[in-house]
Amino acid sequence: MNVSATLNAFRLLRNPSLCLPHATISIFNDLPLPLSTAFGNAEADVRAVVLDKDNCFAVPKENVVYQPYIDTFNALRTHYPPPHLLIVSNSAGTSSSDPFSTASSSLASATNIPVLQHSTKKPGCGPQILQHFLTAPGSRVTSADQIAVVGDRLFTDVMLANLMGSWSLWVKDGVVQIYILGEEVAGADDEIWVQGSATSLEALMLQHLDSDLIEESQVPQKAGSGKKPTNQQSYIQRFAILEALGKAAAINLT
Repeated sequence: MNVSATLNAFRLLRNPSLCLPHATISIFNDLPLPLSTAFGNAEADVRAVVLDKDNCFAVPKENVVYQPYIDTFNALRTHYPPPHLLIVSNSAGTSSSDPFSTASSSLASATNIPVLQHSTKKPGCGPQILQHFLTAPGSRVTSADQIAVVGDRLFTDVMLANLMGSWSLWVKDGVVQIYILGEEVAGADDEIWVQGSATSLEALMLQHLDSDLIEESQVPQKAGSGKKPTNQQSYIQRFAILEALGKAAAINLT
C-alpha cells in the first residue's frame, strides 16, 4: 500500500483541484520542448523536470526507455541535462519497493539520469525532490515553481506537483492501455486490481471525473494551483473521492 497517497487523498475532499493537471498530453512522444511552452502561461519558467517511470516513458516494471520514445527522451535530456532532470518512481528508488536499490541502479544506468532514493512515496516526497534540486551542484533551481512533474498518475504525479507548488503535465494514455470494470482506462497498472475490480482512488476518479475538466483550459492560475473546477465539476469530483475513500481498505496506489 502507498500510505502517502492514501493519506494525502483526504486533502482532496477540501481541494479536489490538487489532482488536476496544468497541461495534458496523450503519450510521452507528445512532450513539448521546452516544457515552459506546455502551460500557456508566460510566467512559466521550467528549469528542471521530474519524470515518472512506469507507463510514462517505460513499460510498467521495466527499467529501460520504451523503444518508440527514445528520441523524445534524448531530446528531453538535451534540454534539461543533469542536475535538472530527475526520475522519481514509486517502484524504483523507494525503500519499500526497492530496498537494495537494484531497480534504481539499473534505471540510472540505462537512462544516464539520477533516480531519487526516497522513503516516502509520491505524492509525499516533494520536500526530498526540492532539496535535491536546491542543493545539486550546478542546479539553477531556486524555487518549486521552476520544476515540472511529468507522469501518468493523477493521485501521485499530478498531486505531487500541486502539493509542491510546481507545474504538472499529465501523460493521459501512457505506454499501455488497461481495461478496468469493462472500460478502457489509460495509465492504470496491475497492482490496483483487487479480486477482479479496480478499487484505487485514481481508477474511481477516472470513472467519475468530468472529462471536460481535463480537456478544457490548459492555463493555470499559477504553478501548484491545478485547475479551478466549477461547482458542478467539484461535486462530481467530491462524489468520486467519497466513494473511493469508502473502499480505503482495498486501496493500493503505486
